[in-house]
Amino acid sequence: MIVLLCAALAFAHGGEHVEAAPVAVVAAGPAGTLHISASTEPFEAVLRVAHPVAGEPAALSLLVADYGSSAPVADAAATVTLAGPASVPLSFAPLSPPSPGIYAASAVFPIAGDYAGALIVNTPERSGILALTGLRVPEELAASAKWGTGSGTATLARMFGGAALLLAMVGIGYALGRRRGGLVAGLLGVFTVRAVWAHGGEEHGGAAAAGPQSAALNLPMESQFLIGLRTARVVEGTFQARTPMLAHFVSRPGESATLRAAVSGELVAPTAGFPAAGSAVRVGQVLGVLRTPVGSPDRVAVAEARLQATTAVAEARRALALAERDAAQIPNLLGGISERDRLDREQSAEVARSALTAAQAAWSAIGPEDGVVVRAPVSGRLGATQVRPGDHVQAGDALFRVLNADGVWLEAQVPERAYAAGTGTLAGAAARVTASAFPNAQFDAVVLDAGQEVNPATGSVTVTLAVESAGAGLLPGMSGTAWLGTGDARQAVLLPDSAVVESAGVYLGFVKVGPESFETRTLKLGSRSDLAWEVLDGVRAGERVVTDGTYALRSLAGR
Repeated sequence: MIVLLCAALAFAHGGEHVEAAPVAVVAAGPAGTLHISASTEPFEAVLRVAHPVAGEPAALSLLVADYGSSAPVADAAATVTLAGPASVPLSFAPLSPPSPGIYAASAVFPIAGDYAGALIVNTPERSGILALTGLRVPEELAASAKWGTGSGTATLARMFGGAALLLAMVGIGYALGRRRGGLVAGLLGVFTVRAVWAHGGEEHGGAAAAGPQSAALNLPMESQFLIGLRTARVVEGTFQARTPMLAHFVSRPGESATLRAAVSGELVAPTAGFPAAGSAVRVGQVLGVLRTPVGSPDRVAVAEARLQATTAVAEARRALALAERDAAQIPNLLGGISERDRLDREQSAEVARSALTAAQAAWSAIGPEDGVVVRAPVSGRLGATQVRPGDHVQAGDALFRVLNADGVWLEAQVPERAYAAGTGTLAGAAARVTASAFPNAQFDAVVLDAGQEVNPATGSVTVTLAVESAGAGLLPGMSGTAWLGTGDARQAVLLPDSAVVESAGVYLGFVKVGPESFETRTLKLGSRSDLAWEVLDGVRAGERVVTDGTYALRSLAGR
């Protein structure tokens, strides 16, 4: 059936440009290379044929990109049977060494003339068909008389070929399944009708017709892959203006701690060794021991604290034994005890157990008789330390810092004028957060503390936000931006912030109109919201705009 499709394509097309699935043909230049491009969901492709001369080997390269994002498609299987004066089946293979999105093949066109075919691209997730037309192989002298006719008989043959193509396309649609069958049949059906009626039997001499020239810029797909050019669709959705506020991330309360020396002395590594910066620590883990000098006041204080802790543990054990004995007698007393007395005995036992646990923890914290144990108060990772084993430290010196980066808060500095205007700073208000370290990511946040006073030195109010950022890699101390909402939500055309380029006070955007064609658009923008702009004029929903690689296109445009 594919052969029938390609044969019909050849008879129905005489070399002119057809726009059913947007195709652009660029005639062979000084290097003798023919460029053919095609776009349709879900792929766009460019076929390059080097030195297409009948009867001689020709090298072909195929570049395949995702239609929506323009990212190279690295795992495709691409085949096409070019039909025309002869059938030329092609199967493209990845380059060696591999280059994502670029495939190669070689072929011999035995007879000169116009070739066309349906390029089938398959990946593990999706499939697509693109119509390739306009591949003209130059005629040789020996073949010119044989293939140089343009009679009405040839026109009639092309019309019958077009009818056969239409039937073949319907069959292909059903063969691909109901999900894509209608789309493929409709796409190629339009192509067939236009191809048949556009051809009136005239002879097409010279180079193939050039594609649309409305695009202001042209960038080869190889260059797009090289610079990492990416696109995104312009969408229409709910928009709320947000005002950016400078901010920085901080640890949540109780999830970070700075450990300071309780007494003066020598820092000694624990039995398990001195933990390295960046290593994970758990709550209660011994990080070091402060050994106090013999006869020092600190050593006497430690001894007294140990004695008091030992006494407290003994008293807690005695109290627990009495409470448990009283509780054990409850079943023997039967009805001779009130409900209140029963509850008092049971609760006294629970209180005694808790007191014993606390006393034992206090005793353990004191450590050995000749030193004070330093334990991690929270679980997390150990930050950079300023001390090493053997260092002598004074009471109050910072020893360790433990951080838990699984959850962070954000402290935003809101200017007093914006605060007075009610810029989304009410407790419980939703917000968006971006981080300087991750410019293309955004995080949901909610205002916890709207701030209670204005800092006279900065003229701003500190607003605290809780950030949903588990696993995002945000660290305390990082800089960020809090986008606090202003005004009501509304429907608008939304443009990614990365797609907007400012040049001499004018906002520009680059719209991709073909696999290698772009247009420079002047944008009229409204309000801004974290990673998006409200577009009033310049682009329409559904168009593809460049989000990465804008400055390369700006250089091409001379802006």
